[in-house]
Amino acid sequence: MSWFQVARAKEGLDDFSGATEGYERALALNPDYDHALFNLGGVHWNSGQQRRGIEIWRGAVARFPDHPRVPELFRQLGQFL
Repeated sequence: MSWFQVARAKEGLDDFSGATEGYERALALNPDYDHALFNLGGVHWNSGQQRRGIEIWRGAVARFPDHPRVPELFRQLGQFL
């Protein structure tokens, strides 16, 4: 949880590199941390790495199809997922 919180703080400061590192560390500790995975996709998207963001989101949707963010992603980016 601590790395997730660090990542969220870094994201709020537009420190995309720091946010990416935080989410990746959180996922290394818990690969099933769904929120970290979805947020990691968002960080890549918001930092201009849309392809990487979509790749991550595709994997997240496949692993967590019932996650509350899935409908939002399909509404906004369905043609890519």
